[in-house]
Amino acid sequence: MTGRSVAWAGLVDEALALYRAESIDRLLDSDSPYKAIMLDDALTFIALLRQRGETAEADRLVDKAVEYSETHRRYGGRAAVIRLHATRAYALAGRRDEALEQFALAVNAMDSPFPLDPIERDLTLVSIRDDPRFQSQLPVVRDRQARAQARLSATFARHGLTWSPP
Repeated sequence: MTGRSVAWAGLVDEALALYRAESIDRLLDSDSPYKAIMLDDALTFIALLRQRGETAEADRLVDKAVEYSETHRRYGGRAAVIRLHATRAYALAGRRDEALEQFALAVNAMDSPFPLDPIERDLTLVSIRDDPRFQSQLPVVRDRQARAQARLSATFARHGLTWSPP
């Protein structure tokens, strides 16, 4: 997540250098078992390439990311994180409706809610962030987060533990 953190700080060239040092550009061409884990970083790398006008490499990599995402779902991937990967890949590919559909599916996945802070800062989602369909999903996630947090005290108590909110 170092490259992503540096990118979120606005240090585009530094983030690109970190990603290149990690060979993130080769991840999408590989059969690495880390591909699913590192996909967010690969997608951020693509967004940074676009910012720097390196569109040929970005386009090649985004096609690979979309293909990987679609394969993942074709073989049963339905978790929120998989849907969020698809959201990011489709957004970068300019496939707005598909990105928004996947985001709605992520919001309604069994393992939702998920943290919104990274979503709201994510460089890969710039093209859809202002869309009313995207914005309408954010309160849904916040409500589910609040309801889940409200259940924590009772859940802990059932196991003889005490929940101390931060």
